[in-house]
Amino acid sequence: MADAVEVAFHRAAGRLIDGRSVALISVSGGGDSVALLHLMARLSPKLRPQIVVAHLDHRLRRGSAVDRRFVERLSA
Repeated sequence: MADAVEVAFHRAAGRLIDGRSVALISVSGGGDSVALLHLMARLSPKLRPQIVVAHLDHRLRRGSAVDRRFVERLSA
C-alpha cells in the first residue's frame, strides 16, 4: 500500500513527466537517491519514463567501490 509520500510523489510526477519521457536519475547509493529511484520505478506504466541510472565513483573515500557495486545491483 502506498504511503502519503508516495501518493504526493505520484501526483507531482503526473504534472511533470509521462511515459514518453526519459529520466536520468543520479544515484549515489544514499537513502535519498535510492528512494527517488524506487519511487520512479513504482510509477504507473502510463507515467513511468524510461529510467537511466547514473553513478560516479570519484574514488575519493574508502567504501566508494561498495557504493558503486550497490548501485550497479540496484539498477539491474
